[in-house]
Amino acid sequence: MSLDLAVKTLDFASVEQYLRSLLGAGLQADWRQALIARGFGWHIQVGALTTPIAGGGNGTVLDLEQPELAINCPAGYALIPLRIMVECQIGLQTTDAHENEIVIGVDRTQVQTAGTSTTEVPMNMRTDLTTTAPFTCFSAYTGDGVATPVITELARKQATTDVQGAAATLNVYTFDLLYEPLHPVMLIGPGHFVVYYGGDIALPGFIQASVLAIPSNLLTSLS
Repeated sequence: MSLDLAVKTLDFASVEQYLRSLLGAGLQADWRQALIARGFGWHIQVGALTTPIAGGGNGTVLDLEQPELAINCPAGYALIPLRIMVECQIGLQTTDAHENEIVIGVDRTQVQTAGTSTTEVPMNMRTDLTTTAPFTCFSAYTGDGVATPVITELARKQATTDVQGAAATLNVYTFDLLYEPLHPVMLIGPGHFVVYYGGDIALPGFIQASVLAIPSNLLTSLS
C-alpha cells in the first residue's frame, strides 16, 4: 500500500505504522520523527553565536509587516510546526511599565513577501540531505513585506518592568518563549507562520524553528 493510499483510507496511527514499516518493523518512533527520517523535516536559524537580530521590525515596537521571521507555506504544501524557540536579550529598563513581547502566530490566508529582509536557508533535519526546501523563509525585516498579515496567535509572552528604584539595579536574566505544540496547527498553503519580538526599548534575539513540510494532499484527502 502506498503512503498516499494509507493516508486517504486510514488515520494517522495507521500512517505511523506504515512509515515504521518502511524504516524497519523494530523502529519505535512517532509520526513526526518518522516523517523527519523520510526527509520532510526542516530547521531554520535566525541569529548566530553572539550576534542576535533586532526585534520590533528592526526597532522596538512590533510591526505586523516587519516580522523577525516569516516561514512561508506555498500552495500544494502543508507546514506543521514542531518547535519554535525564541530567546531575547533584554536591555536596560529605564523606567516603570516598559513592555517586552514575543508573539508566535499563523496567517492562514497568504504568504509574506521578502520586503527588506534576510533570506534564510532551511536545513533538512536529516543532515545527509542537501536539497532545497519547498518553502521560503525571511528574517530580520527592516522594510515592510507587501502582505498585511491576518494573524492568529499561537503563543505569546509578555513582561512589564517594575524598576523599584534606580533602573541600573534591575536585572532581567532571561526572556524567552518555547512553542512545542502537542497538537500542532497544520497549515495548508498558501499561508505563513510568523515570529515577532520587541518592546519599548530595543530587544535583540535569536530564533530556532523546526517544521515539517509535506504535500498538502496527504492532509486534504482526509476530509
